Amino acid sequence: MRQPFSEGVKMYQDREGKKWWKGNLHAHTTKSDGKVSPKEAQRRYQEAGYDFLALTDHWYLSRSGHEKNMLLLSGIELDTMKNGCWHIVGIGLNRMPDAERGQSAQELIDAVREAGGFAILAHPAWSLEQPQDIAELEGLSGVEIYNSVSGFPYSSRADSSHVLDLAAKYGMRVPYIAADDTHFYQDELFKSYIYVQAEECSRKAILESIRAGRLYATQGPLIQKACIEGDRFVVECSPAEAVIFYSASVWQPDTVSRQPGITQAEFVLKPYDRFVRAQVIDKEGKSAWTSAYTVR
Repeated sequence: MRQPFSEGVKMYQDREGKKWWKGNLHAHTTKSDGKVSPKEAQRRYQEAGYDFLALTDHWYLSRSGHEKNMLLLSGIELDTMKNGCWHIVGIGLNRMPDAERGQSAQELIDAVREAGGFAILAHPAWSLEQPQDIAELEGLSGVEIYNSVSGFPYSSRADSSHVLDLAAKYGMRVPYIAADDTHFYQDELFKSYIYVQAEECSRKAILESIRAGRLYATQGPLIQKACIEGDRFVVECSPAEAVIFYSASVWQPDTVSRQPGITQAEFVLKPYDRFVRAQVIDKEGKSAWTSAYTVR
């Protein structure tokens, strides 16, 4: 099993032979408020071992294609202050969305979808969005559970786990994404990303897998397996220090599994659980997150 910790490591295959591709779906350039040009951004991600990248400047649609060995997905970020602060990242669009500032979050999501793309809700904790409002949105293909630039030293709300647990309680089920959302190309760069399971790193294959939720969010640890088997949620991962389970259970003896080098853990589903997810933490304190799975 190849480890994605060092610079230059790209796709890896798990023990079942499935291919996992490394990518970032949220990054900015001088086309909006980023500090480097699109070409320079592409070069840095390519040299850092990313298989795919979407440049998502504010109200500017980037192109799709290839940059050396890296897949480029078209991308854009739309924002509105109507009924709160909402940032919608659009990926895989065929054209500029018919949208404008001042529209609602739902209207921006609809515009992205009508332009052939899929919509991701960016940094809900940073935006102080309400879980009930998030759960009411229709047509999302993902939501950021972790956004690096929303954390220290630029801000302090990088982790949206708690907000998303509450949204899951209200019924939201979409894939969880991690992204560095780089603007400054400093401390936030390359700190969080996703792995997508697909047979090949093509636009069609990667987008289909993202839509289907065949992905996980990470800062480094690998998640080999995450699924419900009977009355248990089972996780297999690269060697870690702990696996933490989150559900409607406030506390249970199997909520946290701690052991140096742990590679497998399971959580017994309780009668009142409606969703379950897991967080893997390695010895360096880096995390990986599964999406929330519907229990019943």
